[in-house]
Amino acid sequence: MPVPARLFTHPHKTTPLPPPPPLPPSLPPSLPNSNANPWWRRYYHLRHHQYAGQVVDVEERLIGLGLPWNSFKRFLVTFTPAATLLIADDIVKDDPEFSKKVLVRYNAPVIALSTVAMIVHLCHYLGVGELLVAVGIFPVAFHQGLLRFLLPFLMVYNSTVNVPNVLRQSCLVIISTYCHYYGDIPERDVFFQTQILDHPILWPFQLFCFNFGATHIIHHFVTRQPFYLRQLTAFRVTPVMLEQGCRHNDLGNHFRANRWGRKGEKSAVDAALMPVMEEKKVL
Repeated sequence: MPVPARLFTHPHKTTPLPPPPPLPPSLPPSLPNSNANPWWRRYYHLRHHQYAGQVVDVEERLIGLGLPWNSFKRFLVTFTPAATLLIADDIVKDDPEFSKKVLVRYNAPVIALSTVAMIVHLCHYLGVGELLVAVGIFPVAFHQGLLRFLLPFLMVYNSTVNVPNVLRQSCLVIISTYCHYYGDIPERDVFFQTQILDHPILWPFQLFCFNFGATHIIHHFVTRQPFYLRQLTAFRVTPVMLEQGCRHNDLGNHFRANRWGRKGEKSAVDAALMPVMEEKKVL
Protein backbone atom coordinates (compact mmCIF):
# COMPACT_ATOMS: atom_id res chain seq x y z
CA MET A 1 0.00 0.00 0.00
CA PRO A 2 1.67 3.26 -1.04
CA VAL A 3 2.30 5.95 1.56
CA PRO A 4 2.33 9.11 -0.55
CA ALA A 5 3.50 11.67 2.00
CA ARG A 6 6.53 9.57 3.03
CA LEU A 7 7.59 8.82 -0.53
CA PHE A 8 7.54 12.42 -1.68
CA THR A 9 7.75 15.11 1.00
CA HIS A 10 7.38 15.70 4.72
CA PRO A 11 5.56 19.01 5.24
CA HIS A 12 7.07 19.41 8.72
CA LYS A 13 10.62 18.93 7.38
CA THR A 14 10.38 21.09 4.27
CA THR A 15 13.03 23.79 4.08
CA PRO A 16 11.40 27.18 3.41
CA LEU A 17 12.09 28.44 -0.08
CA PRO A 18 13.52 31.93 -0.62
CA PRO A 19 10.97 34.46 -1.82
CA PRO A 20 10.83 35.23 -5.54
CA PRO A 21 12.61 38.40 -6.66
CA PRO A 22 10.38 41.47 -6.37
CA LEU A 23 8.57 42.89 -9.36
CA PRO A 24 10.56 45.62 -11.13
CA PRO A 25 9.08 49.14 -11.24
CA SER A 26 8.49 48.73 -14.97
CA LEU A 27 8.19 45.71 -17.23
CA PRO A 28 9.05 45.17 -20.89
CA PRO A 29 6.03 45.44 -23.19
CA SER A 30 4.32 42.37 -24.55
CA LEU A 31 2.26 41.82 -27.68
CA PRO A 32 -1.50 42.32 -27.17
CA ASN A 33 -3.10 38.96 -26.41
CA SER A 34 -5.54 37.34 -24.03
CA ASN A 35 -2.92 36.23 -21.49
CA ALA A 36 -1.24 37.94 -18.55
CA ASN A 37 1.95 39.89 -19.14
CA PRO A 38 4.65 37.17 -19.05
CA TRP A 39 7.06 39.41 -17.18
CA TRP A 40 4.46 40.01 -14.46
CA ARG A 41 3.38 36.37 -14.43
CA ARG A 42 6.95 35.10 -13.87
CA TYR A 43 6.93 36.38 -10.30
CA TYR A 44 3.57 34.86 -9.43
CA HIS A 45 4.39 31.58 -11.16
CA LEU A 46 7.40 31.19 -8.86
CA ARG A 47 5.11 31.90 -5.92
CA HIS A 48 2.66 29.32 -7.26
CA HIS A 49 5.29 26.61 -6.90
CA GLN A 50 6.11 27.79 -3.39
CA TYR A 51 2.54 28.01 -2.14
CA ALA A 52 0.45 25.95 -4.57
CA GLY A 53 -3.08 25.42 -3.32
CA GLN A 54 -2.84 28.01 -0.54
CA VAL A 55 -4.69 31.31 -0.22
CA VAL A 56 -1.57 33.17 -1.42
CA ASP A 57 -1.44 31.15 -4.66
CA VAL A 58 -2.33 34.26 -6.65
CA GLU A 59 -1.66 32.85 -10.12
CA GLU A 60 -4.18 30.02 -9.86
CA ARG A 61 -6.75 31.95 -7.85
CA LEU A 62 -6.85 34.61 -10.55
CA ILE A 63 -8.10 31.98 -13.03
CA GLY A 64 -10.81 30.71 -10.69
CA LEU A 65 -9.13 28.08 -8.48
CA GLY A 66 -11.17 27.57 -5.33
CA LEU A 67 -14.35 29.19 -6.63
CA PRO A 68 -17.60 27.19 -6.81
CA TRP A 69 -18.07 25.45 -10.15
CA ASN A 70 -21.25 27.43 -10.86
CA SER A 71 -19.76 30.80 -9.88
CA PHE A 72 -20.36 33.61 -12.39
CA LYS A 73 -16.83 34.89 -11.69
CA ARG A 74 -15.37 31.51 -12.60
CA PHE A 75 -17.37 31.44 -15.82
CA LEU A 76 -16.17 34.89 -16.89
CA VAL A 77 -12.51 34.39 -15.99
CA THR A 78 -12.46 31.25 -18.14
CA PHE A 79 -12.94 33.37 -21.25
CA THR A 80 -11.13 36.63 -20.50
CA PRO A 81 -8.34 37.67 -18.12
CA ALA A 82 -10.16 40.99 -17.70
CA ALA A 83 -12.52 39.17 -15.33
CA THR A 84 -9.64 38.70 -12.87
CA LEU A 85 -10.58 42.15 -11.55
CA LEU A 86 -13.69 40.50 -10.07
CA ILE A 87 -11.51 38.08 -8.09
CA ALA A 88 -8.69 40.47 -7.15
CA ASP A 89 -10.52 41.99 -4.17
CA ASP A 90 -10.96 38.55 -2.58
CA ILE A 91 -7.24 37.84 -2.99
CA VAL A 92 -6.22 41.19 -1.46
CA LYS A 93 -8.04 40.22 1.73
CA ASP A 94 -5.97 37.03 2.05
CA ASP A 95 -2.65 38.30 0.67
CA PRO A 96 -1.72 41.90 1.62
CA GLU A 97 1.33 41.69 -0.66
CA PHE A 98 -0.91 41.38 -3.72
CA SER A 99 -1.92 44.69 -5.29
CA LYS A 100 -4.89 45.17 -7.57
CA LYS A 101 -3.32 48.38 -8.90
CA VAL A 102 -0.14 46.54 -9.87
CA LEU A 103 -2.23 43.85 -11.56
CA VAL A 104 -3.94 46.48 -13.70
CA ARG A 105 -0.80 48.53 -14.39
CA TYR A 106 1.22 45.61 -15.71
CA ASN A 107 -1.53 43.71 -17.52
CA ALA A 108 -3.97 46.30 -18.86
CA PRO A 109 -1.71 47.23 -21.81
CA VAL A 110 -1.48 43.56 -22.74
CA ILE A 111 -5.11 42.47 -22.60
CA ALA A 112 -6.94 45.76 -23.16
CA LEU A 113 -6.86 45.57 -26.96
CA SER A 114 -8.02 41.95 -27.11
CA THR A 115 -10.84 42.57 -24.61
CA VAL A 116 -12.08 45.73 -26.31
CA ALA A 117 -11.86 44.08 -29.75
CA MET A 118 -14.03 41.19 -28.57
CA ILE A 119 -16.63 43.47 -27.00
CA VAL A 120 -16.87 45.82 -29.99
CA HIS A 121 -17.13 42.92 -32.43
CA LEU A 122 -19.84 41.28 -30.32
CA CYS A 123 -21.75 44.56 -30.09
CA HIS A 124 -21.65 44.85 -33.88
CA TYR A 125 -23.24 41.43 -34.36
CA LEU A 126 -25.86 42.21 -31.71
CA GLY A 127 -26.84 45.37 -33.55
CA VAL A 128 -25.77 47.76 -30.80
CA GLY A 129 -24.35 50.23 -33.33
CA GLU A 130 -27.63 50.55 -35.18
CA LEU A 131 -29.45 50.97 -31.88
CA LEU A 132 -27.14 53.81 -30.81
CA VAL A 133 -27.71 55.51 -34.17
CA ALA A 134 -31.48 55.10 -33.81
CA VAL A 135 -31.55 56.78 -30.38
CA GLY A 136 -29.27 59.58 -31.57
CA ILE A 137 -26.13 58.74 -29.58
CA PHE A 138 -24.00 57.89 -32.65
CA PRO A 139 -24.13 60.16 -35.73
CA VAL A 140 -24.80 58.21 -38.90
CA ALA A 141 -21.49 59.31 -40.45
CA PHE A 142 -19.56 58.17 -37.38
CA HIS A 143 -21.22 54.76 -37.42
CA GLN A 144 -20.54 54.33 -41.13
CA GLY A 145 -16.90 55.27 -40.55
CA LEU A 146 -16.61 52.57 -37.91
CA LEU A 147 -18.07 49.99 -40.27
CA ARG A 148 -15.76 51.06 -43.07
CA PHE A 149 -12.45 51.40 -41.25
CA LEU A 150 -12.66 49.65 -37.86
CA LEU A 151 -14.72 46.58 -38.63
CA PRO A 152 -12.33 45.13 -41.28
CA PHE A 153 -9.45 45.43 -38.81
CA LEU A 154 -11.49 43.71 -36.10
CA MET A 155 -12.46 40.92 -38.48
CA VAL A 156 -8.82 40.16 -39.29
CA TYR A 157 -7.49 40.65 -35.74
CA ASN A 158 -10.19 38.63 -34.00
CA SER A 159 -10.15 35.74 -36.47
CA THR A 160 -6.35 35.40 -36.70
CA VAL A 161 -5.18 36.43 -33.22
CA ASN A 162 -7.95 36.92 -30.70
CA VAL A 163 -10.18 33.88 -31.21
CA PRO A 164 -7.24 31.40 -31.25
CA ASN A 165 -5.88 33.07 -28.09
CA VAL A 166 -9.24 32.88 -26.34
CA LEU A 167 -9.68 29.23 -27.37
CA ARG A 168 -6.28 28.27 -26.03
CA GLN A 169 -6.65 30.37 -22.87
CA SER A 170 -10.09 28.98 -22.07
CA CYS A 171 -8.99 25.37 -22.52
CA LEU A 172 -5.90 26.00 -20.40
CA VAL A 173 -7.91 27.63 -17.61
CA ILE A 174 -10.42 24.77 -17.53
CA ILE A 175 -7.73 22.08 -17.41
CA SER A 176 -5.42 23.96 -15.04
CA THR A 177 -8.11 24.61 -12.43
CA TYR A 178 -9.37 21.05 -12.87
CA CYS A 179 -6.01 19.43 -12.12
CA HIS A 180 -4.98 21.61 -9.13
CA TYR A 181 -6.21 21.32 -5.54
CA TYR A 182 -6.90 24.21 -3.20
CA GLY A 183 -7.65 25.02 0.39
CA ASP A 184 -7.40 21.78 2.35
CA ILE A 185 -3.94 20.55 1.31
CA PRO A 186 -0.67 20.82 3.28
CA GLU A 187 1.78 23.58 2.41
CA ARG A 188 4.64 22.69 0.08
CA ASP A 189 3.72 19.03 -0.19
CA VAL A 190 3.92 18.47 -3.95
CA PHE A 191 2.04 15.19 -3.81
CA PHE A 192 -1.24 16.88 -2.90
CA GLN A 193 -1.02 19.89 -5.23
CA THR A 194 -2.15 18.32 -8.51
CA GLN A 195 -3.57 15.21 -10.11
CA ILE A 196 -3.06 13.26 -13.36
CA LEU A 197 -5.92 14.25 -15.61
CA ASP A 198 -6.17 12.27 -18.85
CA HIS A 199 -9.84 11.26 -19.03
CA PRO A 200 -11.16 11.00 -22.63
CA ILE A 201 -13.98 13.44 -21.86
CA LEU A 202 -11.35 16.19 -21.50
CA TRP A 203 -9.38 15.40 -24.65
CA PRO A 204 -10.95 18.26 -26.67
CA PHE A 205 -9.63 20.74 -24.08
CA GLN A 206 -6.25 18.99 -23.78
CA LEU A 207 -5.82 19.30 -27.55
CA PHE A 208 -5.47 23.09 -27.31
CA CYS A 209 -3.14 23.18 -24.28
CA PHE A 210 -0.59 20.47 -25.18
CA ASN A 211 -2.06 17.75 -22.94
CA PHE A 212 -1.57 20.01 -19.92
CA GLY A 213 -3.70 18.08 -17.46
CA ALA A 214 -1.98 14.74 -18.05
CA THR A 215 1.57 16.07 -17.60
CA HIS A 216 1.36 19.13 -15.34
CA ILE A 217 1.96 17.05 -12.22
CA ILE A 218 5.44 16.29 -13.59
CA HIS A 219 6.10 20.04 -13.77
CA HIS A 220 5.37 20.36 -10.04
CA PHE A 221 8.05 17.76 -9.28
CA VAL A 222 10.57 18.91 -11.92
CA THR A 223 9.82 22.59 -12.32
CA ARG A 224 12.53 23.50 -14.84
CA GLN A 225 11.60 20.88 -17.39
CA PRO A 226 10.05 22.36 -20.58
CA PHE A 227 6.53 21.31 -21.47
CA TYR A 228 7.59 19.30 -24.52
CA LEU A 229 10.05 17.22 -22.47
CA ARG A 230 7.30 16.50 -19.96
CA GLN A 231 5.23 15.03 -22.75
CA LEU A 232 8.15 12.96 -24.01
CA THR A 233 8.86 11.48 -20.57
CA ALA A 234 5.23 11.09 -19.42
CA PHE A 235 4.83 7.55 -20.77
CA ARG A 236 7.52 6.38 -18.35
CA VAL A 237 6.84 8.75 -15.45
CA THR A 238 3.03 8.55 -15.22
CA PRO A 239 2.84 4.79 -14.45
CA VAL A 240 5.30 5.26 -11.58
CA MET A 241 3.27 8.12 -10.15
CA LEU A 242 0.11 6.05 -10.35
CA GLU A 243 1.85 3.20 -8.53
CA GLN A 244 2.79 5.61 -5.75
CA GLY A 245 -0.82 6.73 -5.29
CA CYS A 246 -1.03 10.03 -7.16
CA ARG A 247 -4.62 10.97 -7.82
CA HIS A 248 -5.93 10.11 -11.26
CA ASN A 249 -8.97 11.51 -13.08
CA ASP A 250 -10.65 12.93 -10.00
CA LEU A 251 -13.49 14.48 -12.01
CA GLY A 252 -15.27 15.60 -8.85
CA ASN A 253 -12.50 18.12 -8.13
CA HIS A 254 -14.22 20.82 -10.16
CA PHE A 255 -17.53 20.40 -8.32
CA ARG A 256 -15.84 20.52 -4.88
CA ALA A 257 -14.35 23.96 -5.61
CA ASN A 258 -10.99 22.16 -6.06
CA ARG A 259 -10.91 20.80 -2.51
CA TRP A 260 -9.03 17.55 -1.91
CA GLY A 261 -11.91 16.01 0.01
CA ARG A 262 -15.60 16.54 0.56
CA LYS A 263 -16.92 18.27 3.63
CA GLY A 264 -16.65 15.99 6.63
CA GLU A 265 -13.92 13.83 5.08
CA LYS A 266 -10.35 13.62 6.30
CA SER A 267 -8.35 16.48 4.86
CA ALA A 268 -5.16 16.09 2.88
CA VAL A 269 -3.26 17.65 5.77
CA ASP A 270 -4.33 14.77 8.03
CA ALA A 271 -3.43 12.28 5.30
CA ALA A 272 0.04 13.80 4.97
CA LEU A 273 0.73 13.69 8.70
CA MET A 274 -0.62 10.18 9.26
CA PRO A 275 2.66 8.41 8.34
CA VAL A 276 4.53 10.70 10.74
CA MET A 277 2.17 9.81 13.56
CA GLU A 278 2.48 6.10 12.78
CA GLU A 279 6.25 6.45 12.88
CA LYS A 280 6.08 8.08 16.34
CA LYS A 281 3.91 5.20 17.59
CA VAL A 282 6.51 2.68 16.42
CA LEU A 283 9.32 4.60 18.12
